[in-house]
Amino acid sequence: MLDDKADIGFRIKRLNDVMHARANAVLSEYGLTFAQMKVLMFLKKRSGNRCLQKELEETFCVRHSTMTGIIKRLCAKGFATSEVDRSDRRMRNIGLTEKGANLAEQVDETHNAARKTLLRGFTEEQIRTLSGLLDAVYGNLTQS
Repeated sequence: MLDDKADIGFRIKRLNDVMHARANAVLSEYGLTFAQMKVLMFLKKRSGNRCLQKELEETFCVRHSTMTGIIKRLCAKGFATSEVDRSDRRMRNIGLTEKGANLAEQVDETHNAARKTLLRGFTEEQIRTLSGLLDAVYGNLTQS
């Protein structure tokens, strides 16, 4: 049996903790949390197109109440909009404001720098291998 430090789950958790702590420290300069940044970047990738709140909940695997809180905070800061869907009043359309799009651009540059730090010293082949292995681990844990 491997000790805790040799355990893969421990290593993944430790990486996750460090990545979240570093991201939150940088994002606090922008007035964002890691969760808010992920939503902001998702909306940015949609090139200004709105999406339903339900799609965000499913994409990030969070409850309705959790996503509602994230969206409310993004809207309060002027980064996002939330409007009732015209075709189905039970749904909400979420979009980026111009301020949110500008911030997303800045955060994207910061994210790219962090990605370079994370993968510093790795070859392209090693990055592909690592990515494949992590996908396989995720697949193992999410299979029924």
